[in-house]
Parts: sequence; structure tokens; C-alpha cells
Amino acid sequence: MILWLYNRVLNITTSEIIIDNFYEALELIAESGTSVLKECFFRNFNLDNDVFNILKFIYEFLYLYADIKNNISGKYDSNVELYCKHIKENFRYYNIIKKKCTIKEECKYHTELMNFKNQFSKDQVLDFIYKNCRYEKTLCKGDTDLSNDIPCLKKSENSVKITKQDGDANNVIKILYMSLISFSSVMGIFSMFYKVNMFLHKNEHNFSYIIN
Repeated sequence: MILWLYNRVLNITTSEIIIDNFYEALELIAESGTSVLKECFFRNFNLDNDVFNILKFIYEFLYLYADIKNNISGKYDSNVELYCKHIKENFRYYNIIKKKCTIKEECKYHTELMNFKNQFSKDQVLDFIYKNCRYEKTLCKGDTDLSNDIPCLKKSENSVKITKQDGDANNVIKILYMSLISFSSVMGIFSMFYKVNMFLHKNEHNFSYIIN
């Protein structure tokens, strides 16, 4: 709710003064005894658009992951690969904004970031993603050490080999298929010539009579 509201405000204006005034007005309304807003919680994140958009993406992903998990639980195919790329991108986003949130008291989105971390830094969650997406952990851009909670991801070495083997198998199938087509075409031509030859042979006497 608080992310959605802030996003709606940004879609209307990016003026810090106007945004501050809006949230101050909301607080005053909420404090009135008869307001339906008194049970609501508001927060002015006061973030750059780029940072807020990333925060919004990973928080949406947090709530969509249950469905994504179901979709990557079956056989690996092109659809699973798309879901896995979505996971990889959100892990990358997390590591980008994590670097901007090093001091809890000064970080305006520390709570949201911790919710994401608590969900995806668990070994069983990561192992499931590694296995079903054929990924392995890797260095994030600009880092010299692996992340100690949620890593950036890349295709595993085994996955590259499997993909290559799948590609080779597909090539073999295509070659065999084209060979069969070629063979069928040649046999069709031979069959046609044979039928024509038999027709001419059977009607040779008639043709001779007509010509003569």
C-alpha cells in the first residue's frame, strides 16, 4: 500500500515540496478523530526515481514469487527460462540498491530490503532456484567478493553443456528429417519414371499404330 501510494504520487509530480506537502496533509487528516485514514500508515520515501523503481520491482517480485516457483517446478523449457531470467534480474536489482542502504538509520527502505533478504537468502530457496533454473552464483558487477546473502546469478557450467547437447540433438533430428525428405523425393522421382516407363512400354504398340 505505501509503495503503491508513493508510486501514484510520483506519477503526478516529482516536486519534493509538493510531495512533502501531500504527506503532511495526509498525516493531519489521519490524526483527526473521525478520519477513516487513522488506521493507515503512510511513508514519504523521498527517493530518486531510479532507486524507487527498483525497490518497487523487487517488492512486487516478492509477492509474485509463489506463482513463479510453481511455474519453474516442472520440465525446463523456454517458458521456465523466461521466469528464471526474471528471478536473475530481481536478484541483480536487490544487489544494486543494497549498496545504497548500508546504514539502517539512514536507509529509507531498510524494512522492505530486509523482507526481500529474509525470503531469498535461505539456502533451500536458493538451492531450488539453482536446480530448476540451471543457475549458479556469480560476482555482481563491480564486486570482488560473492554476496553473503542473495547472490547474482549466471548459467551453470552444466547447463551450458546440457543446452549444447540439446542443440546437437536438434541438429541431428533436422539432418535426419531433411535426409528423409531428400530420400523420399528421390524415390518419388524414381517411382514416377518407373510408372512412365511402364506406361510407355504397355502402350508402345498403340503409339506405333497411331504414328504409322
